[in-house]
Formats: sequence, structure tokens, C-alpha cells
Amino acid sequence: VSSLSGSSDVLQSIGYNLDLPKEELEKEFLRTGFVFLFAQAWHPSMKYAGAVRRELGFRTFFNLIGPLSNPFAPKFQVLGVYDPSLLTIVSNVLKQIGIQKSIVCHSRDGLDEFSIFEETDYVYFDGTKAEKMVFSPSSLKGLGQVKEEEVFTKTKEDSFRLFQTVLSGRATSGTDMVALNAGA
Repeated sequence: VSSLSGSSDVLQSIGYNLDLPKEELEKEFLRTGFVFLFAQAWHPSMKYAGAVRRELGFRTFFNLIGPLSNPFAPKFQVLGVYDPSLLTIVSNVLKQIGIQKSIVCHSRDGLDEFSIFEETDYVYFDGTKAEKMVFSPSSLKGLGQVKEEEVFTKTKEDSFRLFQTVLSGRATSGTDMVALNAGA
């Protein structure tokens, strides 16, 4: 909600139904291993928060509530945070809610994910101890010249175009960014 084009926008643009009943979502997850839980549909109280979040236009604690309240209770999780001061706090919360292993990350270019452009600070919890670490994109072998215009957009239409490019398998900075985060 606090960004120009989020996951729900891109998924809707390719025809993904965000309004499936919970029972259908559970079946879809068991059948395909993928499901998108639209917070406003899954958690009814979140539909009231959506309008406020849009009006504020910046990230708030609501950006953390969804991943922390995943009804499927994953045992492993990679979670990006909008502020580096939240890395250790969120890692501790994940441990307390039963996550067995986790990575909580924030890149130095301000992204709540691993970045191919700047270093990424993260806390890795291995099931026993949490350790602060830094990932450097220069450590990636085969990473060519990175191009911001292949990752960042100014319109929903451009987001959809970049999404299609990544899904096509064409080698771009967007593909590298997706591969990096999927690898995490």
C-alpha cells in the first residue's frame, strides 16, 4: 500500500484472483505450493487499515503485521524490513513465534529485500543463535552491470512489463534481483 505497485497489483494484472475464500486458498496452496494471502481479504480488520495506509503514504508497523501473522505458520522465513533498526527486533519476534530459521534483511539502498545495487544488512537465525551479517552484491559471480531501470519503475504498467520480462527468463537486473531474493 505504501508503494506505487505492490505484489497484489502485479498479480491482479495477470488475472490472479485475490478474493478467493479461505478454503479455496488453502486448497490452492496444497495443490500448487503457492498462494498469495491478500491481507485485506484474509484478515478482515486489515481492510480498515488499508485506506489509512494509502493516505499516510509511508511505511508503518502495518507493513510487518502481515508477514508476522501468516496463518500458515511457516517454520522458515525470509522477511524484509523497512528500517535497519528493526532487524534484530523482528528476528527475535520470529524466534518467539516459533520460526525455526529466519533471515531478516534491509539493504543499504533502502529496500526491504536483498539488493544487487548496495550491501544488505541482515540477521540470520539458525535455530540456535542470531547473527548480524552483511551481504555484498560484489560477491556474486556472473553479475553483470546492474541497471536500475530494469528493476525500478514509475508506473503500474511498467511494473507489469518488468514482471513479464523476469518471468520470460530474459537476463536483466530484474531477473538478478529476483534470483538473489529467491536464493535467500
